[in-house]
Amino acid sequence: MIPEAIYYFTSHELGESDLAMGVGCMEFVDAAASGVLYTCDPLGSACRHMLVNSVFGLGSYLVEGELTPDVFHISREDGSILFESRADKPVQLRMA
Repeated sequence: MIPEAIYYFTSHELGESDLAMGVGCMEFVDAAASGVLYTCDPLGSACRHMLVNSVFGLGSYLVEGELTPDVFHISREDGSILFESRADKPVQLRMA
């Protein structure tokens, strides 16, 4: 368990029997591209637009920070691309 979780449980006098677990199952697909959508730009202000980061192949390299992703700023109003930056992605992760 991570230190913050241990602190939360001990400071609220909770025990193991109070711990609930959720499990989600998704189909694993051999993706041509993967991405993360932020409904509010985490580096921007006032949620004026959405942000998409993407890489070719499976998304592990993206979420682990192994590759610099393509970046798209998307309009909340009409879904148009307000800004895009394409990164060099020399590798991609694929299913075996």
